[in-house]
Amino acid sequence: MSVSQLTKFDENVRLALQTSCRIESQNMPETPADITVDDKQMAILMAALEVFRLYGFRRSSMEDIAKTAGMSRAALYLHFRNKQDLFRRLVVVFFAQAVCDLRGELLRDPSRAVTDTLVAGLLAKGGAGMEALFNSPHGHEMMEVKTSAAEEEVAEGMAQLSSVLADWFEDQAALGRVVLDVPASEMARTLLDGLDGVKANATSYQQYLDGVSRLGRVFGKALSA
Repeated sequence: MSVSQLTKFDENVRLALQTSCRIESQNMPETPADITVDDKQMAILMAALEVFRLYGFRRSSMEDIAKTAGMSRAALYLHFRNKQDLFRRLVVVFFAQAVCDLRGELLRDPSRAVTDTLVAGLLAKGGAGMEALFNSPHGHEMMEVKTSAAEEEVAEGMAQLSSVLADWFEDQAALGRVVLDVPASEMARTLLDGLDGVKANATSYQQYLDGVSRLGRVFGKALSA
């Protein structure tokens, strides 16, 4: 598949690279996704994504990525030092999109039931990126590799997701819609840990979706006032 033949995830990545996430709330200040890149870097990231999906991270090479991007390996090194550098950049994009999608869904309809909003937000967080990973023969490898090849980026992305959830929990508690027995930050981290468990144990994208929905409903019903 050439770089121009974009899947749904490719298009989401492209949009994330070109735009900033700016969603405002009284207690949830806007958080722009600072991931702007030029057209050449865009093409390289799209190529890297395709190569990683087809061959997995470990078997992919900078030469593979350069060929898919239609450039020489020397030209590729002018933009990225190695495939780890490329992978880390893609992880940043993935989390930026996840933060945008989670925030957007949590704030979409203030009148919607807490449980329904939470489920919708958690499903949106995974988005097309998670679907692409589960539909790739190397999806689980990439999910495992990201914790070692992009440890700092993953930690920062998880912190941002946790902050979005914690702020929303606090908003809902202030409105009397949820009851928190522990600090909102702890509740957010516990929920994200649960999502990691769902992802690790799912053997298909549909199984992942079902698990996320169940988890969201359990948390939503338990917290609802």
